[in-house]
Amino acid sequence: MPEYTYIKRQNLEKDAIRVDEAIEIISERVFEFGDINEALKDIHTEGFSNNQDSKKVGGLRDISFELDELYKSILNNYDPDSIGSWVNSSDDANSLTTDNKFKGKTAVDFEGISHLKDLIDRVQRAQASVKEAMRSGILSDIDADELGDLIGDQARTNIYEMRELLSVLEESGFLNSHRDRFKLSQSAINKIAESAMSEIFSAQSKGDVGLHQSYQEGEFGDLTGQTSKYEFGRSLNINLQKSVFNAVLRNGGKAPISLGHDDLEADDYEILTQSATVLMIDQSRSMGMYGSYVAAKKVALALQYLIRTKFPKDKFFTVGFSDYAMSIDGGHLAESNWNHWVSGTNMQHGLELSRQILRNHKVANKQIMMITDGEPTVHMEDGRAYFSHPPTQQTLEETLKEVKRCTREGIVINTFMLEMNYFLIEFIERMHAVNGGRTFYAKPDQLGRYVIMDYLKNKTGTG
Repeated sequence: MPEYTYIKRQNLEKDAIRVDEAIEIISERVFEFGDINEALKDIHTEGFSNNQDSKKVGGLRDISFELDELYKSILNNYDPDSIGSWVNSSDDANSLTTDNKFKGKTAVDFEGISHLKDLIDRVQRAQASVKEAMRSGILSDIDADELGDLIGDQARTNIYEMRELLSVLEESGFLNSHRDRFKLSQSAINKIAESAMSEIFSAQSKGDVGLHQSYQEGEFGDLTGQTSKYEFGRSLNINLQKSVFNAVLRNGGKAPISLGHDDLEADDYEILTQSATVLMIDQSRSMGMYGSYVAAKKVALALQYLIRTKFPKDKFFTVGFSDYAMSIDGGHLAESNWNHWVSGTNMQHGLELSRQILRNHKVANKQIMMITDGEPTVHMEDGRAYFSHPPTQQTLEETLKEVKRCTREGIVINTFMLEMNYFLIEFIERMHAVNGGRTFYAKPDQLGRYVIMDYLKNKTGTG
């Protein structure tokens, strides 16, 4: 296997930018494909854009096209008759006439036969390695220098750029490798979630600036007058006076004062009423076909990040539902996906699983936030899922029974509809009459605004 040497980056500021760029490049592909390995394969195949300077890095598909064009140009250039005249005296000539359909006019002398055979062999080896890399997503067997010699420096540069992207992700601890497969590290998941949160807040309307400002600037609740050691992930509400005092004590009053991480203290805020939330995400086929699942997954990651950094005492869980419902672990959320093969929206099973999760937590406020683009079309009987579209009356009634159980256990169900079809609206109205939760209609690109703002307003009492 070829060995590649990377020049170690010296500029720390530039290095940090590269890391941010790298995680931004893979984030969208992970959201789309639901798997880091498929995401990397797509990046390698299609290339990527560097948003920092709008630089486009071509992918393997572009390189494969250029190699195909090079091969065609060779065939269109050389005269088959002149090559055929050397068949009896050259094995290379025999191989060339057998395997290639030349149709040009440039004559080839005896010495040129071996050079032409060598060139075509190089092109075909390069084509094979590029096609294999497109299939596997692995770049290690591609000879970048050979590509540069065959089709130009840009191809060589593109391979180096793609390898550099992978190198940055590994060196930064965002990817954990096992042989030729990768897994997202927890730090990568946190970074992707933070990016999703930032994207949602950057798109807020002027009417939400107050909440946006609250999120950006500090904790929620009133100051208690006390401080505590600063912990990573908390808002930067540093109490400067207490932090400098700690540094003075540590340094023994000597100048200059050096402020370290262990000196930092942050203002404490009153503990708001704790809550437990289950975000129910529809994973039915229609959610994937129309791109809604990517939007829902971004919202789930953003809400997870918001709660972890702003409301660490709150509980948050994610449940996905299509023909059946299942709990989605926070570490697997970024790579979760919609159900490609089975139709059905088993809202009943999703509500039942969510209710069982919330039952285990003794908090004042319990809520289910449900994101869906369709009415319930599946219900459970004896542990099995039964599908019907349009939904049967039994499916609707079994789902409403579960809504009543949630209501009796003090669980509020807030619904975020991504479609406005008649069946869904009629069912949500019936559900609202039982539970009293709020209902919102949002397009996929507005979903984050509605879900996050509803959660924040519920915490601050402004809704």
